[in-house]
Amino acid sequence: METSSYKDKYKELKRKFKALQNEHLKLSSQYDISMKSIKLLKREISFMDEKTAELQKKSGKPYKKAKTEDNDDSAPQT
Repeated sequence: METSSYKDKYKELKRKFKALQNEHLKLSSQYDISMKSIKLLKREISFMDEKTAELQKKSGKPYKKAKTEDNDDSAPQT
């Protein structure tokens, strides 16, 4: 009787472990997608800053870069 109880506990723990692994994979994938999106957005901001500077230079107005959070990279780089 005891062995079937241990087998049941083992199966339950194994099932929970699999569920946690799947959740980890899902969250890891979402994190990777988010980091790629952030990188793309930073590139777009940089591109827009360059274009704005060019246009303002052509019009004779001095260009002051907008305050952004470029230096606020609290997320670890992969």
